[in-house]
Amino acid sequence: MTVADRIVLWLLLASLPAVNLYPIFYAFRPWRSTPQGRALFIKSLGNVIVIDVVVGYLWFGDYPLRDVIRVAGFGLFFLGINYLFVSLLTAPGSSKYPPRSWFRRKS
Repeated sequence: MTVADRIVLWLLLASLPAVNLYPIFYAFRPWRSTPQGRALFIKSLGNVIVIDVVVGYLWFGDYPLRDVIRVAGFGLFFLGINYLFVSLLTAPGSSKYPPRSWFRRKS
């Protein structure tokens, strides 16, 4: 295992508590009231599954239904992040951001 692999492993392990507890605590907030809240909740569930599948594979190797669980996790992450992006683009006042000046060429 390379140094980079060890660093990534420790970062994954260090993120486990926050990744798993975030959707539990967020579930008791009014996340259903806004599109961004719903998107964040879906994305956080995808994060839980993806990170837990990666760590589970590192600890246990291959296990039954791993591919199904992995596809479900990445699918939830995909839906959540795209829903979040669309809600950002369609939110009130979104026509002002990003400012058009960012795209003008400067001489």
